[in-house]
Amino acid sequence: MPRLLRLCLAVITAVVTMAACSPPSDPGNQLLPDSGGSQGIIARGPVATDADLTVSDTAKRIGQHGLRIGVSGNTPLLSQESPVSGLFEGFDATLAYLLSKYLGAPNLTLQKVDTQTREPLVKGGHVDAVLNTYSITEKRAESMTFAGPYLLSGQGFAVRQVDTTINSSEDFAGKRFIVAKNSTGEKLATELIATRFPTAKMVTFTSATELTAALERGDGDVTFNDRTIQLSQAYINNKIRILDERMRDDFYGIAIKHCDVAFRDVINGFLVKIYESGLWLEAWKETVGRVEPDPVLKEKGPVWPGIATAPGSRDQDMTTMCGVSPAPVS
Repeated sequence: MPRLLRLCLAVITAVVTMAACSPPSDPGNQLLPDSGGSQGIIARGPVATDADLTVSDTAKRIGQHGLRIGVSGNTPLLSQESPVSGLFEGFDATLAYLLSKYLGAPNLTLQKVDTQTREPLVKGGHVDAVLNTYSITEKRAESMTFAGPYLLSGQGFAVRQVDTTINSSEDFAGKRFIVAKNSTGEKLATELIATRFPTAKMVTFTSATELTAALERGDGDVTFNDRTIQLSQAYINNKIRILDERMRDDFYGIAIKHCDVAFRDVINGFLVKIYESGLWLEAWKETVGRVEPDPVLKEKGPVWPGIATAPGSRDQDMTTMCGVSPAPVS
């Protein structure tokens, strides 16, 4: 199939597993229907040259058979399935569509994943990548390879709006921490219980999207979650309050099969291109940026984390863990 035709199909076709739908006639409007700028973002997305893709067998296969990406599907402003179109909306979803266009994929399959299923789905070859607020850590990098990081966030804390007993982490003694299994929030809660709050308890759930409902029910007192995700929940729920405190930096990465360094390099090249063109910032402002309470961040956007800067994603990590020297990002 001619490459130009494949690129056109990549832009207009979205096959959503668990909620199949017909190919949209106007993909920009259906991708982010509440955002007037989304159509222009997708239309102006970069397209890789043949030379960009020939370095990666995975990228070449995707160009022939399609791209499969794991996403949340129920996280507002990041990746949420539209009940009207069946397509996905949000910052992560926008990047998924842009990546599909960049790779010239003839179709895009978005599969819902959570913190329990995302790694097995990549390892088993059921998805090509996971784009799901996936924090890069050195431990995770032992079994997954990460492109990016593409966003810098951090661990935040949310409580019930009516709860006046918790206003900072100094009030955590004896409280119940609500966390998602296998998340960086669970790791932080475990460390805080061990070092600062021995009387605190931890309540775990399968998915990060369950935490807010658990908080409302009174299953616990404070959620430990990524601040970006908490902003997305506060966008639709005025019963929760986000504490004005953040611990640690969280670097979001795009997870792929372990040691597929050539595909990582292709994705990193894509991320650099959408950042330098301004599309990355546009996508953030049209989604998460709409609810960012910090006026400086709302105006200027988040700090670009820089490609291959997070421990576990650096070039030297690829050399150490995989015995492969990554190609320079152009």
